[in-house]
Amino acid sequence: RNCGGFTRTEQEGTILAQAVVQQLPKLQNNPAATIKVKSKIILLPFQPPPAMAQLQEIKKSQVQYFQEAKNKINQTGTTGENQITLNIAQAMLSWINKTVHQVKTKQLSKHLLVELQTIRIGNTAIVAVPAEVFVAIGLSIKKSSPAKVTLFTGYANGDIGYLPDEKAYTAGQPQYETYDAPKYYGTPPFRPHVGTIVINTVKSVLDKLFSA
Repeated sequence: RNCGGFTRTEQEGTILAQAVVQQLPKLQNNPAATIKVKSKIILLPFQPPPAMAQLQEIKKSQVQYFQEAKNKINQTGTTGENQITLNIAQAMLSWINKTVHQVKTKQLSKHLLVELQTIRIGNTAIVAVPAEVFVAIGLSIKKSSPAKVTLFTGYANGDIGYLPDEKAYTAGQPQYETYDAPKYYGTPPFRPHVGTIVINTVKSVLDKLFSA
């Protein structure tokens, strides 16, 4: 598979745009279609942080990892792989420093405020979530939706990172999406039931949008 780079992105974007343009003449106006929009603010809970002693051990290992990454660049130069390693080390070190400070000052957040948006256009529903949502969550929302057609979109009105389903948290070893990725956003990992919270909230809102 050919992937990566702005040239490839532009090619795929052009193909998509051309397909949309071809369909535009086929659109039919329906002035009688019901149009409703509703947003809901929810709280997605974080997992509690490790004990301070464990955090200090993590910080120690991250400082060492960061220093090793810097030394490798000094010795072998700034190659693509070396720079990626350094970027990861910087992100992890920034996360642990922030977490240690927040735990010490008792400023660590227990929840993240998230906006879920739903739109009704006739018999079609559009669900917008500010995250990269696991497929199982989107499929569950579509299955329970009262709309004839339900469109699901991520990265809408912001980006909080991955939103895994509960199964991802029970896959054995911690997964990148559940444990590591949140650190790049400067947050703790979510609790396993956050996907269920989103599913139940969207279902409740869609039921109200389509009840009239």
